[in-house]
Amino acid sequence: MTSREQIEHAAQNLSSRTQSIREHSEQTLLSFRKSPEALYLCQDILINSQSIDAKFQASNALRFAILQKWDVMTNDMRAEIRQFCLKYLLHSQTTTETSSSSSRMSNVISSQIVSVLAVVLKRQWLDDDGKQRQMALEECERAVSSSATAGARKLGLDVFTQVVLECAPSTSSPMHLNWEFHERVRDALEKEVLVHFFSHAGNIAREVLMVEGGKMVKLGKDEECFFASLRLLNACLSWDFSRFGGFGKNGARGVENENGTTSNDNHNNSNSKGGRNVLENASISDGFIPVTPGETWRDVLLQSGENDTFAWLFSLHEAMHSPSGVAQNSADGSSAILPGTKVAKETRSLFSSFCALSGSIFPETDVHKQLKSMHFQRCAQSLLKTRTVMDPKDAMNNVDEREGEVLDCVKQLGTLCSAHHWTFLVAPCAATGSSVLEALTNICSAAIESGSLRAINDGSCLDLVMKNCFDAFAVLSSKVERNQAESPEMAMKINQEIAKICQRYVEFGLQSARESAYDEDDGHEEDGAAGIEALDVALDVVAELFRATVSSSVPMLAAALHEKINFLLQLAALSTDNAAHADLQRAPELFEELWWLLRLVGHVVADDGRGETPMRPLQFDENEQTRIALRQIGELFIGTLCVQMCENQSVKQFLSPRVVEQVVWCAARWADTHLFPEDSGGRVRNVLLNDNNLSINGSVQSPDPFEGEGGAYAAKILVGLATVSISFYDGETSLRKSASFRLLPSLTRRNAPCKAVANDPAWTTLLFSTGQAHENVNGGFPSEIFCGLTESLARAAIGIAEENDQRNTYLRYVLEPPSKVLLLAIENKKFIEHPTGESRTMGALEALRGVARASLSKRHEFSTNHFFELLSPLTRVIENAISANSSLVISRAMKLSETLCEIFAMDEENTDRQQRIREFTLSIVSIFAKSEPTKMTAATLTRLRDEEIKANYKCLKSLLRALTHLASAWNDEDKEKLASVVFSGLAVVIPLLTPDALLLPKLRNCYFSLLSYSMESFADIIVKNANRMSELVVNINGSAAGASDPNALFFMILSTLEFGLDNDDENVCRESLVALGALAAAELRKQKNGGGGGGAATDSPLLMQTTQTVASFIVEGGSATADNTKPNALMVQLPLSPLGKCLRIVWKRLLFVDASGGEKNSAIVDEAADALLPLLQIENACFMSLGEETFEAAEKKGGRGVVVREALGQLTTARGLNAEVDRMNKRRFRRNLGEFVERVRGVVRSN
Repeated sequence: MTSREQIEHAAQNLSSRTQSIREHSEQTLLSFRKSPEALYLCQDILINSQSIDAKFQASNALRFAILQKWDVMTNDMRAEIRQFCLKYLLHSQTTTETSSSSSRMSNVISSQIVSVLAVVLKRQWLDDDGKQRQMALEECERAVSSSATAGARKLGLDVFTQVVLECAPSTSSPMHLNWEFHERVRDALEKEVLVHFFSHAGNIAREVLMVEGGKMVKLGKDEECFFASLRLLNACLSWDFSRFGGFGKNGARGVENENGTTSNDNHNNSNSKGGRNVLENASISDGFIPVTPGETWRDVLLQSGENDTFAWLFSLHEAMHSPSGVAQNSADGSSAILPGTKVAKETRSLFSSFCALSGSIFPETDVHKQLKSMHFQRCAQSLLKTRTVMDPKDAMNNVDEREGEVLDCVKQLGTLCSAHHWTFLVAPCAATGSSVLEALTNICSAAIESGSLRAINDGSCLDLVMKNCFDAFAVLSSKVERNQAESPEMAMKINQEIAKICQRYVEFGLQSARESAYDEDDGHEEDGAAGIEALDVALDVVAELFRATVSSSVPMLAAALHEKINFLLQLAALSTDNAAHADLQRAPELFEELWWLLRLVGHVVADDGRGETPMRPLQFDENEQTRIALRQIGELFIGTLCVQMCENQSVKQFLSPRVVEQVVWCAARWADTHLFPEDSGGRVRNVLLNDNNLSINGSVQSPDPFEGEGGAYAAKILVGLATVSISFYDGETSLRKSASFRLLPSLTRRNAPCKAVANDPAWTTLLFSTGQAHENVNGGFPSEIFCGLTESLARAAIGIAEENDQRNTYLRYVLEPPSKVLLLAIENKKFIEHPTGESRTMGALEALRGVARASLSKRHEFSTNHFFELLSPLTRVIENAISANSSLVISRAMKLSETLCEIFAMDEENTDRQQRIREFTLSIVSIFAKSEPTKMTAATLTRLRDEEIKANYKCLKSLLRALTHLASAWNDEDKEKLASVVFSGLAVVIPLLTPDALLLPKLRNCYFSLLSYSMESFADIIVKNANRMSELVVNINGSAAGASDPNALFFMILSTLEFGLDNDDENVCRESLVALGALAAAELRKQKNGGGGGGAATDSPLLMQTTQTVASFIVEGGSATADNTKPNALMVQLPLSPLGKCLRIVWKRLLFVDASGGEKNSAIVDEAADALLPLLQIENACFMSLGEETFEAAEKKGGRGVVVREALGQLTTARGLNAEVDRMNKRRFRRNLGEFVERVRGVVRSN
C-alpha cells in the first residue's frame, strides 16, 4: 500500500536529473492513482501534507479516484466528498487572505479542487430526479454564505463557473459516461439553473462595483471577486443556446429573417444549413456569433430604469474606455482598473455578448422594435463614448499598445451591424450626436491611412481592424440591398459612407503599392500562391463594397486605370526614344500600381464563379450610368491596354512579365464573366466594344446593345494577348501557363466564342506557332504549357465549318506535330535519353493529352480515330522511356493513357474499340509491372520530392484511374473479359499500396474509387470465383499473380476493404460501403439462387469463419481511469467470417466512433444501410451477437439497455421492412437505420 510519505517523496523526486529516480517516482505515482485507497489517500495528503508537489499530485488524482468509486458510493459518502472539497477550498481562501506569500501552485491546486467539485456536482445532477443536485447546490451556497469574506464569495462564483463549463459540451471533462447523460445534464442546466447563476453573478458584481461621475471606484480586495463574477457572467452568455434549437422559443429560432419578421417555427432551426430563414446577422466572415438565450431571459437582460440590474456594466464600460475615464483612472495609480487589465478584458467580452443579443429575447409583438431599439441605443451610447471611436487616429497610432481594446471596439461595432436593423446604425445617438455608421467609417479610414494596406502590416492589428470594418460594411451593404425601400435616404447615406471607404482604399492602396516597389519582397510573392490566395480572399469582400456603390466607385477605378495606362504608354515610348529620361526611374512603382489595380479591377467587375458558371454582377445593370462605367473600364482594359500589348513593340518590351501575367489573369476573368456569357444562345455578345474602332456610343438602350463584329474583335484581341504571352516572353513559365490554362480556356469553353476565334488569322498564327514549337530541335515551349494550349486549340475546332473537310484539316494541324515527335521517340531508343529529346517527348505527350481532354466534352471522329491508331505507338514510347530510365516521360505517358481509357470506355457501341482499349490497358499493366515499380512504403514516402519517386506515385494514380474508367463502363457481353483486365491491374497495384501509402489522400481516393466501381460491376464474378480468383488474372511476367495461393488476390482486396471501412476519410468510407454492399448483395443472390445454404455456404471465402481476437464494445472497470484515458476494452475471441468482420467494423463506426455531433455518421448512414440490409441476412448470427454486445455496453454505461432492445426491434421491423433487397426496402431501411443510430449512440458512446 502506498503511503503519504511515499507520495511526498515521489512528487519531490519527479523532477530529478537521475533517470532511475525519476522513473521510480513515476511508477509510484501511477500505482498511487490506480490504488483502491487513492480517494482517502488524496484527502489525507491535501489536509495533512506540507508538500506542495504532493498536494498537486493528489488534487490531480482526486477526480479520477472519485469517478472510479462513484457507483459504489452512497449518497452520504458523496455528500462527504462535497463537504471535503468545500472545506478545503474555504480553508485555502482563508490561508491566502491571511498570508501574502501564497504561491502560484496553491492557486493551481485550488483550481483543481474547484474542478473536482464541479465534476461531482455534474455527476450527481440527475440522481433522484435532481433532488441530490438541488441539495448539493444549496449546500455549496450555504457554505459560501456562512463565510463573509470576499474570498469565499469568489469561491462560490468559481464553483458555479466551473459547473457551467463542465455542463457545456465543448468544455466538459471526460467522465466516460454515455452522451445521453451529458445531454440531459446540459438540458437541465439550461432550463433550470443557468439564468439563476447569471442573476446571482450580476447581483454580486453590482454590489461590489460602484461607478461615480464616470470614474470607477477602486475595488481593492474585491477585484478578484468582481473578476470571478464577470467570468461566470461570460460563461453563461457563452452558452450554446442554439444547440438542437434550444427549448421553447429559445435558441436561434425567433431571429429576424430577411423580411424583418420573426420566425418562431419550432421545427426549423435558423442556424441550420437546410433552413430557409436567413439570420439578419449573416456575415461574410462568419465571425459574428449571435447570443440567443430566448424569452425566458428577457426580464434579466432587458430591464430598464430601477429594475435594470445591469446598468453597472454600461457605466463600467464607459468609465474604463472613455477618454476622461481612462485619464482619471490612470491618475489613481496602479490599483485602478485600466483597459489593458484582465477585468477590462472580461468586461468587454460581457459587453460584446450584450451587443450580440438576438432572437426571441426581443418580443415578436414589438412590431416597431421599440425594445430592440432601446437596447441598441444603450449599447451604442456606451460604445460611441470610447476613446477608440472618439479619436480613431490616435487609436491607430497606438494600436500596438491598445490592440485588445481597439479590436474589441471594432468587433462590437460589427456585432451591432450584424445583430440589429440597419436603420438603427444610421440614426445618430442622442447622447453623442454620432452614429455607428460614422464610427465605422472613421475607424476604417484611420486604419487605411495608418498603413493597413502596406505589405509589412499584413496580418497585423491594423490589418485586422480594416478587415473587420470591411466585414461590417459588407453586412450593411447586403441589408441595404434587400430592404432599401424601407428608407431610401438612409440607404443613400450608407452607400455614401461606403463610397468614401472605397475612395480611401484605392488612394492608399496605390500608395502602398508604390512603396512596395523598393522592398525586397513585394508583400505577396514571398508566400507564392498562398499569398495571392489570401489577397484574393480579402479582395472578394472589398469587391462587394465597390459593387454596392458602383455608380461612384467604378468611375473612380476607371479614372485610376486610365491614368496608369497613359503613364505606361508614355514610359514605354521614352524607353525607346530616351532611355536616360528621369521618369523611367518610376517604372517599378508603376508596375506595382498596375499589378495591384488590375487585381482589384478583376475582382470588382468580374466573377470567378467559385466552381460554377461565372455570373455578371447585377449591380452593373442597375441603370445607364453603371453600364457606361463598366464599358469605360472595358474600353481602357481591352481596347487600350491589351491592344497596345499586342501591337506596340515598345510596350511589350517595357512591361514586366509579372504585370503581363496580371493582365492575362484579369482578361480571363473578364472574358468568362462579360464577353461571352453562358446564355449567349449561340451568338457572340459584347458588352465592352461597339465596333472595330473601339469607340463608345453614349446612348445605351439595354445592358447588351451590341452583337456581332464588336465581340468578335474583342475576342481576337484576347487571342493576340495570349499569343504574345506565350511566344514573346521566353523563360516565363508562370506567365505562359496562365495564358494557356486560364485565358485560352475562357475563350474556347463555349461554342459562340469558338466560332469567333477559330477562323481568325491570330488563332491560325497561334496554331502554327504551337506546331513549330514541336518541330524545334532545340526545344520550343516548356512541356508544362502544351496541355492547356492544345486543349484550347482542339476545343476551338467546333467553330470550324465541316464543309470540304476543313475541321479535319484543322485538327490534323493540331495532332500531327506531336505525333511525329512520338514516332521519333519510337524509332530511336536513344532519343529520350537526350535532354532535348526527353523534353520534346514530354511536350508531345502533354499536347496529345490536351487534345484528348478536349475530346471528352467535344468529341470529333477524326481525333478519336487518330488516338485509336496511337495506342500501339504509345505502349512502345512507354517501353523506351523505361529503358531510358526517364521517369518524367513515363508519368506523362501514363497520364495520356488514363485519358484515352476514359475516352474509349465511354464508346460502348463500338466493340472493336472496346476490345482494343482492354488490350491496351492490359499491356500498360504488364509494362508497369515489368518496370519493377517502387513499393510505396513509409521510407519511400519520405522521398516523395525525388523525381523518380514522384513519377512512380503519379503513374500509380494514373493506372488506378484508367482501371476505374474501364470498370465504370461495361456491358454483359464482355463483362468477364473486362473483369480479367481490372483484376490483373489490382493484382499489380495492391502489393504496392502499403497502409502508409494509403495515407496519401489522392492515392487513397483513386484506389477506393476503383474498388467501389469494381465491386459494383463485378461482384457476381467475384462471389462466383472467389476460390479461384487468381485464375481470372492474366499472366504477367510469365506467371499469374498469386498463383501459389488461389485466394491471395481475394484476401488482398478484402484487407483493403476493411481498411477503407475503418478510415476517417468520409469519401473513402462511403466508397468502401458501396463496395461492401455490392459484395453482400451478390452473395445473398447466390444463396437465394441455390448457391449456398447448409454446409455449402462455408465453401465461400466470404463466409469462411476463423477465430479472431477483437475489441469488445464493453469496457473494463469504472467510468474513468487514473490517467484520464478511456477504459480498456475487453478483448474477446469470436468466430468471424470476412463479411462478419466487415459488419462489425461498420457497426462500431456507426455507434461507437465519430462522436462529433453525428455529422460524419449522417453522411455515411445511407451507404451503410444499403450495405447492412443484405449483410444482416447473410450474417444473422453475427448481427444477433452484436445486438447483445451493444445491449450489455448500454447497460454498463447507465442501465440503458432497454433503449437498445427497443431500437433493435424497430431496426428490422419498422415501416414494413422485409427480406427483399430492392429499392423500396432500401429506402425503408435507410430511415430505420438513421433512427436506430440516433437513438442508440447516445446511450453507448461515452465522454
